[in-house]
Amino acid sequence: NASLAEMIGSEDYPNITDIKANSDFTSFTITTKNAEPDMAESMSTISLYMMAGVYNTFNGTPVDNVHIDFVNADTGEVISSSDSADSGSASE
Repeated sequence: NASLAEMIGSEDYPNITDIKANSDFTSFTITTKNAEPDMAESMSTISLYMMAGVYNTFNGTPVDNVHIDFVNADTGEVISSSDSADSGSASE
């Protein structure tokens, strides 16, 4: 949770206004000022996939998929979604 909080409004992610995760860190909602995720935000998905994998490894729970939604702060619309299962990250 501390790592997620550090991302909000940071120098690397100035447009991220909020990040929410479910209890087992397999689903994230990232709120951004952008109309679509910028390059840094898009690359953050890799970090979140890794965070979820490490958390669940230490928790002893297998992870088949990590889902991430990017939501526009002004409209509340989901502007992009990704799943680790689609990228091959969950099975490698």
